[in-house]
Amino acid sequence: MTISHMLEDFAHEQSNGDLTVNRAMLEEERLSAFEQGYQAGWDDSLEAANGSEKKVLKDLLEALSSLSLSQQEIYGELLVNMRPFLNTLVDFVLPTVLKGTLGIHVKSIIDDHIKENGECAVSISVANGKAEILKESLPHSPGFHVNIVEDSSIEDSQVRINFTSGDEKEVDPDQLLTEVKSLIEDFFKNEVSTVKEAV
Repeated sequence: MTISHMLEDFAHEQSNGDLTVNRAMLEEERLSAFEQGYQAGWDDSLEAANGSEKKVLKDLLEALSSLSLSQQEIYGELLVNMRPFLNTLVDFVLPTVLKGTLGIHVKSIIDDHIKENGECAVSISVANGKAEILKESLPHSPGFHVNIVEDSSIEDSQVRINFTSGDEKEVDPDQLLTEVKSLIEDFFKNEVSTVKEAV
């Protein structure tokens, strides 16, 4: 009978040591591979997210650009459709309104002058045949007395107000209508040009 069972087996221990070393190395490699995969997953996710954000941003910019273009087109259409309405208003409605409120406007001018300069005599000059019409349209109020005279040098629509202080004011509904028409024409000319440039 041998005594080999009593002696230490160095070959077996060496084998177990290699096995332990191999397991540790294998575990490190697995951990390293996991970390690399994890990092690669994050990188891919971030890249995909950035790509998605860029696409969303691009789509949003395109939508806003389209909306801006549509808004300009709608504004242009609105201008085109609004112009005849304004022309009708100025040609048919505004003259009646201005003539109907002429007396109120004249009284307002006189009241403002009296507030600033105190009581004074007032003389109003109108075209021939217009004195009675203006008297009827002037508001009747106590202490409001004016002398209305007809003057052949005055145009049909004009009213000239003379104060004893030397000041003179003129009201001309026809001139006002001409100015309003000119302002409307300028507005449409400028706005339409702006819309065309934007589109």
